[in-house]
Amino acid sequence: MAEAVILFKPCHVAPILARVKTQTRRLHIPFRWRVGAVHGCFTDMRRGARPFARVRILRRWSEPLGAISEADARAEGYGSREDYLRAFEEMNRKAGAVDLGREVSCYEFELVSQGRRDECV
Repeated sequence: MAEAVILFKPCHVAPILARVKTQTRRLHIPFRWRVGAVHGCFTDMRRGARPFARVRILRRWSEPLGAISEADARAEGYGSREDYLRAFEEMNRKAGAVDLGREVSCYEFELVSQGRRDECV
């Protein structure tokens, strides 16, 4: 069975590699990634793409999007809750209006390894 990969926006590469971004929230439920599993992180799913990092899932939970705390927003790589929610809405614009009451899948992860710098988009 192929490894489940985690897709990130290019703007998240540096914060993940710097160990600043250690959480991610996703609109899809149910959970896609198991606690303890190690997954390749990509910005692109084209054939031949290489992971910019591998991360281990430490914890997963679900909560309403609007329940994100200031500390969790910083773990997402943003300076404030408002900055995070603005970015989340921008990234998920194709899914329609972002409802703060919508349940999201939340994952905490740790960096296990990183790809070569020239592979990091």
